[in-house]
Amino acid sequence: MPPTEKECRGIAERALALAPADDAGVSLTFGRTSNTRYANNEITTSGEAESVSVVVAVTKDGRTGRVTMNETTDAALERALKRAAELAEVLPKDPEYVGPVPPQKYPAIVAWDEATMKAAASDRLAGVRAVIEPAAAASLGAFGFFSNEATVQCIANKAGNFGFHRFTNAAYSATVRTPDGAGSGWAEDASWRIAEVEAPALAARAVQKAKDSRGAKPVEPGDYTVILEPAAVAGLLGFNLAGALSARNAEEGRSFFSRKGGGTLLGEKVFHESVTVKSDPSDPRRPGQPWGGGGGGGGGGGGGGGTGFIFGGFATGAGDFGMATGPMTWIEKGVLKQLACDRYWAKKSGREHTPAVTSVVLEGGTESMESLIASTDRGLLVTNFFYIRVVNPQTMQLTGLTRDGVWLIENGKISRPVTNLRFNESPGVLLANVLGMTPAQRSGNSVVPAIKAANFTFSSQSDAV
Repeated sequence: MPPTEKECRGIAERALALAPADDAGVSLTFGRTSNTRYANNEITTSGEAESVSVVVAVTKDGRTGRVTMNETTDAALERALKRAAELAEVLPKDPEYVGPVPPQKYPAIVAWDEATMKAAASDRLAGVRAVIEPAAAASLGAFGFFSNEATVQCIANKAGNFGFHRFTNAAYSATVRTPDGAGSGWAEDASWRIAEVEAPALAARAVQKAKDSRGAKPVEPGDYTVILEPAAVAGLLGFNLAGALSARNAEEGRSFFSRKGGGTLLGEKVFHESVTVKSDPSDPRRPGQPWGGGGGGGGGGGGGGGTGFIFGGFATGAGDFGMATGPMTWIEKGVLKQLACDRYWAKKSGREHTPAVTSVVLEGGTESMESLIASTDRGLLVTNFFYIRVVNPQTMQLTGLTRDGVWLIENGKISRPVTNLRFNESPGVLLANVLGMTPAQRSGNSVVPAIKAANFTFSSQSDAV
């Protein structure tokens, strides 16, 4: 069984009592994962693993040494802290160090499910069979992963801060391909409660997409009206939106929200009026973490673990690891309302610290996928993107490839499948050109809708499937 809050506090207190400096911290992560992998319509691997990660940090005069290990005995903690102190003596001083994280009041986030923590291979078997059997019956190949995990985290420092958080996660993905490898369908979902992951429905969607993708033919690259399914939307927003919402990046002229000539676009309309972007780690659809930060500020420890949250480390300095998160509204009805300000930038510019961008929620609309398609004269329906890379952080421009099903829409109906395309586009342009949205739903580590938008740029054809 994973350790309790009392047990974690005991380990943290033992570690801090052994620290050879007044500025020290510890981060503890205990994890249990269980998974089933399948390929070519057969289960290939199934296993369970438990892990322990301990990160200790010692800071002297702005110099921080860190040591990572997987033991919690007094002897191991003492050795690690001694080594961290030795490293702090020789490492360069961090000019942006602002001291240990002070005591925080963390939000109580409900993200733990006993059934998800305890699920074994036998509990996942029905979900795996739900895709393998119909795929085999249709002479298709099924590939994918079904996993569940439980993570307990604890952070503490000698300044008096202590935090405890535990969460579970179950994730299911199914890729179904045609025998010639030219057609592919895909579906996925993840939730902190395994009962919410509806494997049969996901499997049926992946199988049907694979069938419908047969006989795909190319279309010319160019600017298209697109309907992006939630996974495609989450993929685009997950790369550099949080970085763009950094007050420092914006004020230094390195952000989509920087004003030409100086300053920021705070208070100005930047996206379509239907766009509202929030952070809400307490959202029950996709609970987040009670603290943010980019991986171990001085005296605050480091680490993290489990599923993590892809928005977490981009809009805040490393010295913010352990700062409390909470509900924030960044964009409201298309207007930029707030920027994330880490502790260093807040001190330098004489303002209040603002929590990092985590657990993003893009509020959706009232349309259905059917109505979005019916209102489209000509466009492309995109299942998902992959191999996404940043081209220009200042404009948020990304490049990547469509994957697992693209269809041409003509006269309000899906007319035929098309081969994959490379895109070169900014999520900022996507959010400015919104034509309609479905209600938001969980996808990956965020909550987003499907989006219909105009003038999405595809630069070339691709041989990817």
